[in-house]
Amino acid sequence: GDSLARALVATAGMVGDLKANTHNMRAALTDGFPNATDLADYLVRVLNIPFRDAHHITGEIVALADSKRVALSDMALSDMQAIEPRITGDIYSVLSVEASVKSRTSYGCTAPQNVKKNVPIRTAEVRCMMKRISGDLLLAIVLSACGRQPAMSDSLLHQASKQCLDIVQE
Repeated sequence: GDSLARALVATAGMVGDLKANTHNMRAALTDGFPNATDLADYLVRVLNIPFRDAHHITGEIVALADSKRVALSDMALSDMQAIEPRITGDIYSVLSVEASVKSRTSYGCTAPQNVKKNVPIRTAEVRCMMKRISGDLLLAIVLSACGRQPAMSDSLLHQASKQCLDIVQE
């Protein structure tokens, strides 16, 4: 109850003040070989390698990249070909961050067309949700979360939490 109301207010405050550090975000996108799946998909789709074998080959290439302390997208083609000779230079077209993001096209994934389609929908849902919480109730939640008044009464807090839960569960 109390936790949900405070979490909603805190989240709104954090998102409102959010400033993305694009340099750190991009660096994080290559840490830990997140495009290994793209490499395995390439081996299956382009080279017609059975997935169980592609998984093993990908593991070997990732281990080599890790030992050389390079990202998959920066690995020498000759190093990859030493493990799987059929890999060609077109492998790099699937190993970039941008290519990886674009390839995730199933529902809820990161492909730009998915995001562009869903942002307005989700924004409208949040606006609708916020409009349905009565003004007095929302003000009480905000003031309580900010510590500007004594804690909300149990009955008011219960009412706020129930209203938030009802909206979220619709």
